Amino acid sequence: MQRFHSLSLRDLHSLLVLDATHSLGRAATALDVSVAALSRRLTRIEDSLGITLFERGTGGTVVTKPGRQVLRHARRIMTEANHLVTIIANEADLPDGEIRIGVARPPLHPTIEAWFRAWNERHPRTRIGLYVPDGESIAASLVKRHVDAAILPDCVINDTMASFILYNDKLLAVLPEEHHLAKLPTLPIAKIMKERLLVPVDPHEERRNHFKLDAFDQHGHLVVHTGGIITLLSQVRSGAGIGLTNTACRDLLPSGLAFRPISGLDDSFNVHLAWRAESEDAFLGRFVSFMRTLTRTRSPPSFARGVDVGKPDPPP
Repeated sequence: MQRFHSLSLRDLHSLLVLDATHSLGRAATALDVSVAALSRRLTRIEDSLGITLFERGTGGTVVTKPGRQVLRHARRIMTEANHLVTIIANEADLPDGEIRIGVARPPLHPTIEAWFRAWNERHPRTRIGLYVPDGESIAASLVKRHVDAAILPDCVINDTMASFILYNDKLLAVLPEEHHLAKLPTLPIAKIMKERLLVPVDPHEERRNHFKLDAFDQHGHLVVHTGGIITLLSQVRSGAGIGLTNTACRDLLPSGLAFRPISGLDDSFNVHLAWRAESEDAFLGRFVSFMRTLTRTRSPPSFARGVDVGKPDPPP
């Protein structure tokens, strides 16, 4: 058995490539090595085994009878090795369970929904669960480990959290389709100032920065809405006023409503994945790494859009 200790999976792969190409030159090209280097590797392998695996000649390389037996085992070993790598990469260290993600302001953006779906398909034993904290802030939920991570806008991120940006979102005005301002492709902030404005605010979070409310300091008809985004949309649809929301709500395509960009307002904000660094274990670290990779390598997503959308989403 001692003679096998110096063999590696790379050596076995080289033998299989050489058998498939019947040529040191073609095999060297496929393996991205020089012919001389591959020849030395083959000689070392044969010396380790004490047999000749390939006959070299002007017509190429021809596997010997002992070589055929070695190649048969090499194929089996490589198949098992690749299978092992797949198991480890996909789920070997992920037990049955759930990754709890806190959502401060549902609904989720279509980009994040697609990424979560990709995770669930790849790790069916470890699903993602979405939670809206009841009676406490997202920050408190992270500290108490009621959730493992959270989807949060800029204004909620603080120094106790580890985080990175997932995507950039925009604020939009939402109004009934029959509203006289719905005919405008973009709503000037001066016109919004004359309307009753509904702003969704979580009583446990500070949303002033998130909704750029400093721009509406002189607004005489600003109404803080704490009942959630679905009830806010219902109020807007019933004519209670114009609401502030974002592209994730627009992409739900709720009927009877028009969504418009707002001019005269810095309407963009970043959305982060946040977690407590001291709470990160291998389980959470795997998920964070998965999401971080998607933020770097994703292709432009295709979002659902209604006919009333005034301008496209910002690039990721």
